[in-house]
Amino acid sequence: MILYHINVGFPLLGPDAELVAPTVRITPGDVNPSDDREGPYTFPEPREGYPNTVFDHQTVADDKGLVHAAVINQNLESGPLGLRISYRQAELPHLNEWKMLGLGEYVLGVEPGSAAFGTRAAARAAGTLKDLQAGES
Repeated sequence: MILYHINVGFPLLGPDAELVAPTVRITPGDVNPSDDREGPYTFPEPREGYPNTVFDHQTVADDKGLVHAAVINQNLESGPLGLRISYRQAELPHLNEWKMLGLGEYVLGVEPGSAAFGTRAAARAAGTLKDLQAGES
């Protein structure tokens, strides 16, 4: 299992930021609070006791096999700011999202990966664990 963890924070991340991705299906993680108010695309002000929140985005690739996702904030005093990532869907079929929007811990993880959140044992049980043989890449 491989996951590329890209942290996004201040000044890009804030209440006016949004995550933009070609998502066709989203699965919330089992650690998410039952009263999740924001969902995967918006980011409230930092608040005390904000829980770890995760989402697995199933995305659509472009005609070159690439997925493009971005975090965009149109309303900064310095002007619009964004971060775009692009990656090959064949090797990284999941776009994992980790939100920790607590006081002093205000961060978003945008994480292309070969598997959804969870353990190797869970991925193996679900039939989604990809094994590489010696010499494979």
